[in-house]
Amino acid sequence: MRNLSATVLVAAAMLAGGGRASDLKEPRVRDSGITVACYYFGQYHPNHPRNLKERGGPWSEWELIKAAKPRFPGHAQPKVPQWGYEDESDPRVMAKKIDAAADHGIDAFIFDWYHYEDGPFLERTVNEGFLKAKNNGRIKFAFMWANRDWIKNLFPYSKGDPQVVLYPGKVSPAGFERIADHLLKGYYPNVSILINHKSATNYGINSLWRRQITVSTQPSR
Repeated sequence: MRNLSATVLVAAAMLAGGGRASDLKEPRVRDSGITVACYYFGQYHPNHPRNLKERGGPWSEWELIKAAKPRFPGHAQPKVPQWGYEDESDPRVMAKKIDAAADHGIDAFIFDWYHYEDGPFLERTVNEGFLKAKNNGRIKFAFMWANRDWIKNLFPYSKGDPQVVLYPGKVSPAGFERIADHLLKGYYPNVSILINHKSATNYGINSLWRRQITVSTQPSR
């Protein structure tokens, strides 16, 4: 496995660069030695609990696509997806995405992922879609912990609207520990972190958070 030089804040969220959840099949090996990954923003499923609470019913970003309007002559809107407005949390739908990506040289999805002080956000794409897709072994996956202030009227946003924060992006040190535990125990139980070739199992996560370190990921034994 290759080394990743980063703060543990990033390393914990991106640990999947070398690891996989225990129920994944072994992905194909790329002959060139270069891993090609693409970012994946997973808010195209209609029944996420936070969105249900804030929107009062099923909602996903497909609604923004459907509501798009032409802004100038020749501006063709709205666009209709070739596969339709599919639910990415359906493993059959995700399987199509995996095949399309793998068939065209993509080795990994980097899921845009949030975990606030009160818990995770946008996990259904991974938990119900990707991890349950029968062909998920064709590509690797990673999490990009992308916390930011989640604004109430961000989707869509109109210039001048008041910015009401629903979920603050900032987390406490204790919250960060919960996030790291959630990622490691929930998704990568068979991966260990090595610091200077020594096991970091008992290393204080807060100490790691604040240091520049070299992290190597490899399957634990």
